[in-house]
Amino acid sequence: MLCITADSLHWPIGSAAGDATSVVDLPYIRNRSHMTDINEKSMPDLASEANQAKRPPLALAEPKDRAPDEAQSSPIGLIFIAGLFALLWFWGGPSYFWVVLGILVMIFLHELGHFMTARWTGMKATQFFLFMGPRLWSFQRGETEYGIRSIPAGAFVRIVGMHNLDPIEPGDESRAYMNKSYPRRMLVITAGSMMHFIQAVLLSLVAISLIGIPMVDNEDWTIAQIVPLGTGEEATPSPALEAGLEPGD
Repeated sequence: MLCITADSLHWPIGSAAGDATSVVDLPYIRNRSHMTDINEKSMPDLASEANQAKRPPLALAEPKDRAPDEAQSSPIGLIFIAGLFALLWFWGGPSYFWVVLGILVMIFLHELGHFMTARWTGMKATQFFLFMGPRLWSFQRGETEYGIRSIPAGAFVRIVGMHNLDPIEPGDESRAYMNKSYPRRMLVITAGSMMHFIQAVLLSLVAISLIGIPMVDNEDWTIAQIVPLGTGEEATPSPALEAGLEPGD
C-alpha cells in the first residue's frame, strides 16, 4: 500500500508473517506523472534514493586526516624535494636558492600566524603542512599532524569548521571556527597577512642596523668638497664654510 501525505510518501513494509510495519519516507512528488515510475521501482531502489537524499554533501576540497595505517614518510618523495633544491643551487646559483628559500620561509610564517592564533582562540587545528599534494613525511603531536607534502607550492593549516561543509566530530562543536565569535574569526583569518607586516618591519630594522657601506680599518673620513647653496648669482656661502669647515678636514 502506498500512502501519500502532504509532505512525504510513506511506504509501509510488512512481512507475510505479520511483523511490525516499517516506514520508508520519500520526498513528496508533486507531479502525478511520476507515480507510474514509483510503482515500477522496487523497494530497495526507493530506500536507497531516500538515504541518498538525506545524506549530507561531502567536503571534497578539504585535506583528509591521516588514516591509522597510512605511511607517515616517503623517502623517495623527500629525496625528490631535496633534489629539486640541489638543482636550483647548481643551475640557478646561490642567489636563486636563497630567494626561493626566503619565499618558503615567508609562506611558513604566514601559515604559522593562522595556526598560532587558532590555538590561542580555542580552535582545533588538525593539520599544519608545508607544500600541497600527497604526504611525504609527517608526525603527530597532540591533536595536530605536522609534515611536508609532495608539491612544492604553498602551505596550509586545517582548522575544524572553516565552512559549512566541513564535517565536525562530536565534541568539537565548541572549537569549530564557524562557532567562534566574530573578533576571534577575524583575528585568525587576518593573522597570515599580519605576519607579513611583522616580517617587513623586522627586515627593515635588520637592513638599517646591520647592513651598510663596509669601512677599512683606520681609514680617516675627510671633506672632499664644499658646494655653495644655489647656482650663479643666487649662490650663497655654504653653512659648512661659515662654520669654518674646509676641504681636507
